[in-house]
Formats: sequence, structure tokens, C-alpha cells
Amino acid sequence: MRPLAALVFLAPFGVLALAADPPVKPANPATVEALVQQLASTDFKVRDTAYKALQARGTAILADLKKARDHKDPEVRRRLEELIPNLEAIQTLAPKRISLNLVNQPLKDAVQEVIKQTGYKISYPDGQANPRGEKQVYSFQLNNATFWETIDKICEVSGLYLQPGYGDEPFRLYFQDVQTPFVYRNGPFRLVANSFHYSRSISFGQISRNQVVPQPGVALPPNGPQNHESMSFSFYILTEPKLPILGLGEVKLTEVRDELGNSMLLVRNTGDQAEFGGRRHYRYGGGYRQYQYHTQAAMSWPLKTARRVQVLKGAVPVTVLAEQRAAIVVDNVLKAKGKKFKAGTLEIDIEDVKNAGGAGAGNKAYDIKMTIRDTSRDSLGHDYSWMDSLNQRLELRDAKGNKFYSRGNNWDNTSPSSVHGTWMFGESGNGQIGAPEQLVFYNWITMDHELTFEFRDLPLP
Repeated sequence: MRPLAALVFLAPFGVLALAADPPVKPANPATVEALVQQLASTDFKVRDTAYKALQARGTAILADLKKARDHKDPEVRRRLEELIPNLEAIQTLAPKRISLNLVNQPLKDAVQEVIKQTGYKISYPDGQANPRGEKQVYSFQLNNATFWETIDKICEVSGLYLQPGYGDEPFRLYFQDVQTPFVYRNGPFRLVANSFHYSRSISFGQISRNQVVPQPGVALPPNGPQNHESMSFSFYILTEPKLPILGLGEVKLTEVRDELGNSMLLVRNTGDQAEFGGRRHYRYGGGYRQYQYHTQAAMSWPLKTARRVQVLKGAVPVTVLAEQRAAIVVDNVLKAKGKKFKAGTLEIDIEDVKNAGGAGAGNKAYDIKMTIRDTSRDSLGHDYSWMDSLNQRLELRDAKGNKFYSRGNNWDNTSPSSVHGTWMFGESGNGQIGAPEQLVFYNWITMDHELTFEFRDLPLP
């Protein structure tokens, strides 16, 4: 017999449903502590069910899982060491969420609300006139939208354009009535299709004796070595300020087809595209913290009658700055001359700290001569990415935490794991910073991620 809740009678003027039995109240779910304990069960099904239950609860239970890392049972520890990094990666790659409920408000109010909800530094063009009128008002109704969805909507409606900034301001907004029609958003990343570049050439300055000499009206061999044709797809990768990019690997296109269904993937000598694997070659970035990267990938255009790329899919390895932690803090830095500091594999020897105030710098310019060394990098060969990022890892602060800006450096002895030189700092120009109090060196916690993307209906040249 069918259950009463499922019985439905067709009435003359519509559908009449019988009242269902009251729902059964589900049993109280197991606590995180109980599920962790079940990971030590001798029954595989119990262990597996508990693991999946913990996984399903997501990043909200990360703190509880970390407390259980030192569990006495080795199987529990093994499972947690597998689960915790996965949840941490999910948490790191989750985009900021924003809700805007504004009706007939100035544009600046919408931008300020984004800044308030995200904590990001975004420069608004106060000194630039709104071409649509200073009294123009705007309405936004966005609920739990991602950061990039929100920014794109604000720019679309207002004529603002987002430009990556420098230093402490990851992004600047200014008025420029343009649009970016081909955008793909993936978590905290925003990818913008920029261009196709196609070139074709023929070289006939020096030709092997067994090759045909070009003659008017005579077709050349189709695959002669003197012919060259190339095509590339270029795009930008922007990232939320919370997750700076430190470097990119080689882009891999996985599917490229024109509107006629023909593949436009570039065929390698092996018949396949280069695969990820082995040591990643970072052609871009060099370890610097950046918020926008430009990159490209080779492809082909076998059928010139095609007018658009119907679908273009691919992936690019990115290395991101997941977290930075203060490793060494030098207090009373003006009196740190001749002192040494060590934390784990990191060592800092301060040789001199002096006031370098001069023309245009007031009395708030300082030079710190020191050696910075990380012995954990001694075996990494010619990887200078750590050295390249030192200026961004160092902060000079006053007693209130205000930061001096970097005026550059002079290095006289460098290696992938050790740098000796002088770092120069100055005030930001607002005259509100005090005397230096702390020098802070940050360790960077990085994460590798394979960023996938997809674009459609891109016009061909």
C-alpha cells in the first residue's frame, strides 16, 4: 500500500492533497568529537562513513579537527592529515561573498559597502568626475554574490573600470566607459580573454639545395621548412586581494573548437599537448606578490573560413600566497645594530640601522643593512624566487603599526638562500607615521592550484 502522504485525488476544480503525517524529527547528528573517534573503529565501513560525514561538514569544523591532530590512534591521525589540508584548500579558494541592498544611492556608497564587507583596499576615483553626472544614483540588489560578480555588476552599471594597483592598494577604480565581454570567474579568480594573435611568414633568404626555390605562380610545398604559421590566445588572470598570485606555470589548452566543430588544438611532435608534471617551470612572476598576470597559450587555425572559436577550455597552474605568518619580529629596531635573530631555518644578522633622511624624505627615511638567510633553501639550486620576494616579506612599522614603504634595496651578495645588502624604507607622505619600532619578516605559506577556465564564442581575426 502506498503511504498516505503520497496519495493525491483529482478534484473537479484542481488538485486536492490529503494531509501528510507529521514529519519524523531526525536524530541528533553525531558531534565532531564522536565522528573523529569513529575514525579509530576496527570496522572499515564505520571509519569510512565517519570520514565522509566529517568531509561533508566542510570548513566550519576545521578548528575542531586541528585540535584532534594529536589523537593517540595512528589511523585517526592519518585520516585527519588527509582531511585537514583538503578542507584548508577549500577554505583558501572560497571567494568572498557580498550582499548589496542599495536603492538610489551614490555610487561611492556601493564601493564603500564592498570595502566594508570584504576588508579589501579598493581606491575610488574621488578626484575624477563621473561622466554620467555627480548626482547620479544607483540601485543594487545582490544577495551572497561573489566578489567578482559584485565588482563586475558595479562596473557594468556605472562605467567604472577596475585596474590592478601597486603596493598596499591591490585595485583602483576609475571611470572609463569600456566593457570586457569575455570573462570567466572561478572562485577568487577572474579570467579575461584578451586577444588572438595570428602570424604567417615565409623565409627564403637561405634555402637548402634540395628545396624548391620560390617562383611566381608556383605553389610551394605545403609543409616546406621556409613556411611558418603561428597563433596564440592571450588572457589576464586577476585574483582577489586575499589571495595574491606568486607565479604561473605553462597553460594547457584541453579543448579548442571552431563553430564548424574543427579542433584548433596545437599538435605537438608527440601528437599530444605537453602535460603537467615534473618540476613546474615558472615563466612569470618570479615569486613576487601580484594581483594580475598576463599569459598566453599556443593554438592552431587550420580552417581559415572559421569565424569564431565556439569553445576554448584549459587550465593553468598557479602558485598563490595562502597565508603569511610573522617569523621574526625585531623590537626596538633602532637599537638592533649588531644583533642576530633566528627562528627555525631563518636567520637575520643586522649590521647597521641608520636615519637616512634627506631631500624629499624628511627625517623619516631609514636604511637597514643586514644579512637574511634561509638554510632550508640550500638544496633548491637556482630558484631565486625567495630572494626576489624579500622586499614584500619585510615590514618596518612604527609603534602604532603604521608601515613604512619600501624605497628599494642595494644587494651586494646574493644566492637562492642568502642575501646581504641594505634595505631602504621611507614614510608614505602623509606625515603621520612615527619613529620605527619593529622590523617584521614574514614566512609565506604557499599553495599550488590548477586553475581551469572556459570561454565561448570568441571572434577570430
